[in-house]
Amino acid sequence: MVSSSELLKRYANGERDFSGADLRGIKLYGSQGKEIDLSGANFSGANLEGAILSHVNLDNANFSHTNLKEVRMNGKINNTDFSGADLTNAHIGASRINGAKFRGANLTNVDFGANGLGNTNIDFANANCTNTKLTCDLIEAKFQGANLRNAIFRHQNLYWYRANLSRANLSQLDLSGQNFYTLEMRGVNLNGSNLVNTNLKSTNLEGADLRNTNLENADLTYANLRNTQIEGAINLDPKIYLIWHIINQEAENINLAGIDLSCANLQNVNLSGLDLRGVNFQRANLTKANFSHADLSSANLKNAYLSNANLESANLSQVDFTGAKLNSANLNQANLNQANLLGTNLEQARLQNATLYNANLTDANLEGADFTDADLTGADLTGTRLFGTNLTNTRNTSGSASIFSNSPNNPNLGLLEQIRQASKGLYYGSEADYPYEVFLWEVANRGEFTLEGLLEVFGFLREIPCDDFRNGNFDNLQWLQSSANSSRLLPENKQVIQSFRTLLLQLEPFLTNLQVYRLAVPAQDLYIVIGNTPSEDWLGISTKVSSYLEQQHYSSQIFRFRDSAVAKLENQELIVTLENEIAEVSFASEYIKNFVWEIAEQKSALIHNVLDTVGIVTTNEVENPFASETQAELVHSNLTNLRLYRLTAGEIEMYIIGQTENGDWIGLHTKAVET
Repeated sequence: MVSSSELLKRYANGERDFSGADLRGIKLYGSQGKEIDLSGANFSGANLEGAILSHVNLDNANFSHTNLKEVRMNGKINNTDFSGADLTNAHIGASRINGAKFRGANLTNVDFGANGLGNTNIDFANANCTNTKLTCDLIEAKFQGANLRNAIFRHQNLYWYRANLSRANLSQLDLSGQNFYTLEMRGVNLNGSNLVNTNLKSTNLEGADLRNTNLENADLTYANLRNTQIEGAINLDPKIYLIWHIINQEAENINLAGIDLSCANLQNVNLSGLDLRGVNFQRANLTKANFSHADLSSANLKNAYLSNANLESANLSQVDFTGAKLNSANLNQANLNQANLLGTNLEQARLQNATLYNANLTDANLEGADFTDADLTGADLTGTRLFGTNLTNTRNTSGSASIFSNSPNNPNLGLLEQIRQASKGLYYGSEADYPYEVFLWEVANRGEFTLEGLLEVFGFLREIPCDDFRNGNFDNLQWLQSSANSSRLLPENKQVIQSFRTLLLQLEPFLTNLQVYRLAVPAQDLYIVIGNTPSEDWLGISTKVSSYLEQQHYSSQIFRFRDSAVAKLENQELIVTLENEIAEVSFASEYIKNFVWEIAEQKSALIHNVLDTVGIVTTNEVENPFASETQAELVHSNLTNLRLYRLTAGEIEMYIIGQTENGDWIGLHTKAVET
C-alpha cells in the first residue's frame, strides 16, 4: 500500500504512472494558498477507496476504471478522466471540473455539491447517475446514454444547490418525473427526450430544443419559452403552444379576446394595440410587457406581475388588478375607470393624466407613484399608502389622499408650511436615507387623533368582514388573496385564522359586537379581533410577533392606557376562559409566537395597547426630530404631546406627531432601515 508521503515523493521525483496502485484511505490535505500538485498523474485501475484529496490539483489526471468509492475530493479536476471509474458514494466538493470525463462511470449516490464555478463541457455519456446529486454548474455537459432516471438536479429548495444546465445535451433520454423547477436551462438540448410528468415550472428554457419530446403532463407553468424549438413535440398542452406562439411569432393575427393565459410567462412580450378584452392573465408574469394602446377592458389580472410594464394609453376599464404588482409600470393616459386595484402594488408607477373614475384603490401601495393631472373622481383611496406620492393637480382626491389636502381656512396651515419648508431637503439617516412628509390631522374632519386612525389613514390597519373571517371559505376571501404577503405566506395566514376561529367558538358566550382588523406589515399579516365584554369594555386578541419582527426599541410606559377594565368582576370568567384556551396554542410560522390579549374601556385605547403588546408598534417621546437645533426648536416650540410611533422592523415606518394650539395635530412621516 502506497502512503501519502511516498506518493508525493515519487511525484516530486518526476514519476507520473501510479496505475494499479493500492492507495486505499490515502489522505492529502492542501490549502487554498498552497494546493498539492498531482496534475497529469495516471491512477488508472488504482484503488483509492475512502481517499481524501483536499485542495489537490488533479488537472489532466487519469482515473479511468479506478476504485473511487467513498472518496472525497476538491480542488482542480479540469480535463480529468474518470471513464469507467466506480465513484459510489463519493463527494466532489467545490471543484473546478471543466472538461472532466465521467463516461460510463458509476456515479451512484455521488454528491457534486454546489460547485457554482461555471464548469463546462463535462462528459457524463453512458454514466450511471442513480441518486447522483448533480446540483452544480453543468454548462454544455453531455449526457448521451446516461441513466438519469433518479438523478437529482436540485436539492430541496436550497438556492445554491441546483444545476445550471445551459446548453447541456440531454437528448434522447428518459427524464420522466424529473424536477427541473426554476433551473437555468437556456439552450439545453432535450430533443427526443421523455419529459412525461416532468416539472419544468419557472425554468428558463430560452433557446432550448424541445423538438420531438414527449411533454405529456409536463408542468411548463411560468417557463421561459422564448426562442424555444418545439416542432414535433408530443402531447404539448394547447395553452402552452399558444403562449409559445405569442412569444415567438406575431400575435396580431390571433384572436386573444377571452383567452386563458393565466400563469403564463410573457415577460417582454409585445401586445401593443391588440384586442385583449376579457383575457385571463391571472398570476401571469408580464414583467416589462408592452400593452400600450391595447384594449384590456374587463380582463383578469389578479396577482399578475406587471413590474415595469408599458400600459400607456391602454383601456383598462373594469380590469381586476387585485393584488397585482404594477411597480414602476407606465400607466400614463391609461383608462382605469372602475378598475379594481385592491391591494395592488403601484410603487413608483407613472399615472400622469390617467383616469380612475370610480376605481377601487383600497389598500393599494402608491408610494412614489406619479398621479400628476390624474382624474380620481369617485375613486376609493381608503387605506392607500402615499409616501412620496405625487398628487399634483389630481382631481377629486378622497380617502387617505385627503390628509394632504387641507381645509383652506385652517389656522395651522402657516405652521404646516413652516415645518414643511424646514424639513425640505432633509433625510432621516439610517441604512437608507428617506425624506420627510408633513401632514395635518384636522380633528374637525377626521375626529380625534388615535394610533388606530393613523394606521388606517396610511393603509396599514384595515377592518375586514367579521363573518368572512369567522366562517368564510379561504379561497373566496378577497382581502386574503389581495394581501401583499399572500403568495408566500397564505398557508400560514390560514393556520392563524383557523386558530382564531377555534378560539372564538369558546369565547362566543362572552363577546358581542365582534370586529376584525388586518395589520398589513411587510413580512406577515397580523389580525386583531376585538369585541365588547359583559361589562361593555373592549377585549382585543392578536398574535405576538417573533424576535425577527419585534421592535428593538421599546415603548415608553407613559403612552400606555390604564383603566379598571381588567379588574372588573364581570370580565373575570371571560379572562379565565381566554387564558385556558390560548395556553397551549402555538404557530408554525417563523414570524409569530402565540396569542396575546388586552382589555380596556375605550376602543382606541385597546387597539393602542394591543399593538404595543404584539411588539409591532412602539411609542416614545421625541427628542430631536431633526439634526438641526433650529429646525427641532420649530417643532418643540409649536407642538405639544409629541410622540414617535415606529411600525414594524427592518424597514420602519416612523411618525412624529404633535398637537397644535387649537387641538389639531401635525405629523412628520419618514422611514428608517435597520437590519
